[in-house]
Amino acid sequence: MEASELQSTIFDVVNMGREQRMLHRFVEDSVLDGKHLQLDGRSMLSFGSCSYLGLETDNRLREGVRRAVDRYGTQFSASRAYLSAPPYGELEEKLSAIFGGYVLPTSSTTLGHLSAIPVLCQEKDAVLMDQMVHHSVQLAVTQARAQGTAVELIRHGDARALERRLEVLTALHRKVWFMLDGVYSMFGDMPDTDELKRLLGRFENLWLYVDDAHGMSIAGTNGQGMHLSRMGWHPRMVLATSLNKAFAAAGGCIIFQDEAMRDRVRLRGGPYTFGGPVQPPMLGAALASAAIHLSPEIITLQAKLRGGVEHLNRQLLSRKLPLLEMNNTPIFFLKCGPIRMSYALVQRLANDGFYVTVATYPAVPLKRSGLRLSITAHHDSKDLDQLAQAIEHHYPLALKDVGLAAEEVERLFNFHAEAHQRKRAGKLTRLFDLTDVRQTTAVAAPRSASQPVTLHLEHTSSIRDIDPKEWNERLGSRSTLTHGNLAALEETFHNRAEPENNWGWHYFVVKDPENKVVASTFFTDTVWKDDMLMRQEVSDRIEQLRVKDPYLLTSKVMAMGSLLTEGNHLYLDRDGPWQEALTLILDEAAKIQRAVGATTLVVRDLPDGDAEVDAVLLEHGLVKMPMPDSLSADHIALWKNEEEFVAMMRTRVNRNRSTKRIKQEVLNVASKFEVRLFRKGVDPAPSADELAHFYWLYQQVKSRKRRLNTFDLPADIMAKLWATPGWELMSMHLSEADEGRPDSKAVGVVASFIEGDRMVALLCGLDGVQRHVSVYRQMIWQLMRRANQAGVKYLEMGMDAEHEKMRMGCEPRKQCAYFQLTDHFSAELIGQVVQSVSLGETAPAAAQSDKGEELDD
Repeated sequence: MEASELQSTIFDVVNMGREQRMLHRFVEDSVLDGKHLQLDGRSMLSFGSCSYLGLETDNRLREGVRRAVDRYGTQFSASRAYLSAPPYGELEEKLSAIFGGYVLPTSSTTLGHLSAIPVLCQEKDAVLMDQMVHHSVQLAVTQARAQGTAVELIRHGDARALERRLEVLTALHRKVWFMLDGVYSMFGDMPDTDELKRLLGRFENLWLYVDDAHGMSIAGTNGQGMHLSRMGWHPRMVLATSLNKAFAAAGGCIIFQDEAMRDRVRLRGGPYTFGGPVQPPMLGAALASAAIHLSPEIITLQAKLRGGVEHLNRQLLSRKLPLLEMNNTPIFFLKCGPIRMSYALVQRLANDGFYVTVATYPAVPLKRSGLRLSITAHHDSKDLDQLAQAIEHHYPLALKDVGLAAEEVERLFNFHAEAHQRKRAGKLTRLFDLTDVRQTTAVAAPRSASQPVTLHLEHTSSIRDIDPKEWNERLGSRSTLTHGNLAALEETFHNRAEPENNWGWHYFVVKDPENKVVASTFFTDTVWKDDMLMRQEVSDRIEQLRVKDPYLLTSKVMAMGSLLTEGNHLYLDRDGPWQEALTLILDEAAKIQRAVGATTLVVRDLPDGDAEVDAVLLEHGLVKMPMPDSLSADHIALWKNEEEFVAMMRTRVNRNRSTKRIKQEVLNVASKFEVRLFRKGVDPAPSADELAHFYWLYQQVKSRKRRLNTFDLPADIMAKLWATPGWELMSMHLSEADEGRPDSKAVGVVASFIEGDRMVALLCGLDGVQRHVSVYRQMIWQLMRRANQAGVKYLEMGMDAEHEKMRMGCEPRKQCAYFQLTDHFSAELIGQVVQSVSLGETAPAAAQSDKGEELDD
């Protein structure tokens, strides 16, 4: 996914939360007490604060603010490279006493990372990042990468992968930094500190950079944080933390065990020098908080919070609520799964007077969203009991609201471990055989209580189980979606040795009580390249990595349509209960996705601009992604010969094309080409040698054009298509005098499908030789001539090569796809490759496969 598309996806997800009034709200209180807040005119008990010790309302911190304002004013506007406000020196001393190290206060934790990491990590170093390390750390690592630091990503909590990469990278680099969180902000889980100690003992040039922002104050001597309380200091460790959260002031700090290292960051860290300082009022609050931390009172505050954490753990577990992990932090994550479930539960709790937050994409995978609860010392046992009781009451009702079962949610969160285990075992097969599945029934959730909708879903694994007339009336006229062609494709992509060409087929038909079809479509499950829609230079880089492992950065995908069909694969009767019908299909497809071990659900090739369909798909956790335009010629029936074609091109408005060039470069050289058609039962059959050559031509294009990066189709695909009714092969030849091949073989070939008034050109091959005449342009013209002779009205030309096709009168059709990733690790790895390409790195970026192979160059 490209950066712009990723930003668009994030916007869509966050905007949905904003529209449902879950995100980007403004608190309405005139006074805050730390425990309650007012939204929509209603007072709510809040479980969304990160001020875990409740110090934000402490009178000593308020007095510290007032004292600092009276003495120093509201701000001290000077770069810290020149001058620091008077409280800074005292604050550094107190923080150094708290941590037992050399402290550098920063105006925020994020700016602290941006100041420290590019200074600490140089061109001779490498960085390994835990997949879920805070985004601010990842942002700073990007700056280090720009100056030459090698960067890799490790799956969250994967100790085996971490050690494997350390074995390689510590031998190649001066220092290897592992970057992680002390407390992970979404799930509240923590790293294995015993394992970290072991690795530090084994690898002498391993360094740790720990962001303990959410662990600050809540544990440890003097409140020095959760991570130090569990692991203690190590000479090769740098700690970053926040003074904004439990510390209840502002800013952050970076703590070093080496004074010279701190001074290097102080003097060379750009954001430290050029960013604004923490202003005097909050420096006053920080000094007051530091005094509390250095007193015995911090132990009492920590004990009170710890008692609340233990109490809520007991309450949630005794009620058998889906707590992701029981730990010692004040962050709790309750599993919900799809976004719609999280929002339904949050809304129910809000109506009952509880404010809780949603953990969703991009912080967690789309289908593994959940309730993120954070408690503070403001909460007493009564508050926690009320919260647990409310969740116990509303959780099953929210499941019912969205038509989910608790077992489905559990499977979503167990999926990663199962999929990872299957990959390690080298299994790319289904969990069970679906060939015997025929029909299932389901009832759609009602749109409202007054509109019950009963729909019947039929699911089969073969098109042969569906009435041909019924199927063709709705989808047969679209692209290559006829009943007969799909039956032939089923045979072609069945029982193949290579997993990418062994497809599972899933057909869905939804009917109303009168047996009227409301929706129908089909999906295939197979292995895709994760970079299929990336720009070519990114895929080129990844293909270099695939030399060692052809299945690197590939995933099992459950996708609408197939890789040998194009166009809108979804029929919806928009006069019927189509939203409910589409929901049934999506839910059933998601179940099959889990059954076959697919990490991604894809709904593809839908027309862009359909806001109603967008809303349904986004509600189900599928995010929209633009696809390349599909080109089609709608002028085929408007001319009978070359002269009329040229005249038609002249009269079409808003065209920036030169008919003179078309005549010179295409029409006037057409006589140089010999065009041969191969139609089963009409023309002589192609020889085995010709079919092999046609496939070779296809591979030449495939190896050069990676805008749609897919696996090669099977070697017998040309023979299979030729043998299927409706398909034809067209080969193009040049004489040797006209720069043709000495062996007289074809210089180009195209496979097309004709049905009714539509012709679809799907596969093309070119030998790649540069000639005075353009074989590709001639191929477009010969396809148009063939479509015209066949009497069709529309010629579908597929994606890519937009400029050449539009010159010949083709029109672009905007289309989009919708993706739902159960596991985002591969997408994040590809993001690292995108950075590598964008920074102009010439060597292949290092990558890590789930099978543990080393894939650096």
